[in-house]
Amino acid sequence: MNKNIKNITKKKIEEMITKIESKSDAEIAVVIADRCDRYRYSIFLYAFLFTLVVPFFIKLSGMYFDQNEIFALMMATFLFVTVTLEYSNFKYKIIPKKVKIDRCENIAFKQFRKLGVNKTKNHKAILIFISIKERYIRILADKNVNDKASQDFWSEIVKDFAKYAKEQDIDIALLSIVKKCGEFLGKNFPRNNKIKDNELSNEVFEI
Repeated sequence: MNKNIKNITKKKIEEMITKIESKSDAEIAVVIADRCDRYRYSIFLYAFLFTLVVPFFIKLSGMYFDQNEIFALMMATFLFVTVTLEYSNFKYKIIPKKVKIDRCENIAFKQFRKLGVNKTKNHKAILIFISIKERYIRILADKNVNDKASQDFWSEIVKDFAKYAKEQDIDIALLSIVKKCGEFLGKNFPRNNKIKDNELSNEVFEI
């Protein structure tokens, strides 16, 4: 269980999805990731850069160290920075935004295909993908949904999510975005058949 998401929030989202799909021909899948990457390459790069400046600071300090002591200080610095970034959330603040977006988009598209969001019978399905640590959200829609929604529409929903997540908490933000997507699907794809296969699970997937 993702510790950043309350059990009650997960249950409410699943109930909301069930209610939405009872009134719409569309399907919704929700995936919540704690993080999309450990960013170990970036961590090692930062640790290496910090290590390179150790001799410079030693020289500025005016203190004398022999080569073995300098090497030992450099290794200690490398290990300290590596361990600190590996086990703290600080890395999510210093890793470039583009790197985080690339990692998250890769996982989002993998989940889109893995869950079969692009393989429903009427191609009216969406994936809501959220990564907590990166504060990333992406809505991926199959072709018939995309035909009804402009990119500006999805962008506005994403902006609203970011606002809620910043001003309140992640649970409220999640419930809000599922509700808004449901309102859109209910309006544009109302239920017209009494019998409907539930092609995508209503469970909130946590990875």
